[in-house]
Parts: sequence; C-alpha cells; structure tokens
Amino acid sequence: MKRTVISVALDGTQTTSTFDVDWEEVRFKRKGLIEELDLWYFADRWAQLTTEQQNALNTIRQTLRDLPSTYSTANEAFDNFPEPEDWMVPNWR
Repeated sequence: MKRTVISVALDGTQTTSTFDVDWEEVRFKRKGLIEELDLWYFADRWAQLTTEQQNALNTIRQTLRDLPSTYSTANEAFDNFPEPEDWMVPNWR
C-alpha cells in the first residue's frame, strides 16, 4: 500500500498510519508522470531507445491512462500506481 506513512518518535517508537487520496490527487500525480515520460517520445530520444525500452514506456504510459477505468476508487488507483524504471524519470522519486 503506497498510502502508508511510518512516523518515528524521538524515543524510537514507530507509528504506522494510512491516508486517503481523492481522484484529483491521482490525476495530478498521473499528469506529472505522463509529462515526464512524454519527453522520451521526441524522435531523437525515441531513436536512442531499445525496442524493450520503447515497449516499457508504452506500457507504463497506457497503464497510467487506464488508472481511472481500471480502479473504482482513488485509493485503489493510488496503491496500484505504476512505478517507472529509474532510466525513464531519474528524478521522479
């Protein structure tokens, strides 16, 4: 679950909590990642990728586009948000 936060107090005790998201938050995160991935679709950058990398980009982009139709709640969509490979968006995390 990607909506889990672990807090550590000064005495070292840990508290785990879960937060809810709405569709606006999912759309915001999705839009940002799609914009980052779209930079790979410029012809000069696309030509540098292997077929495997091109397929991986196409797959993650389609998965992002399908989030609202695949999951019935924003929490489910957020929990199943695809993680891009490090080379796709080096500064994403």
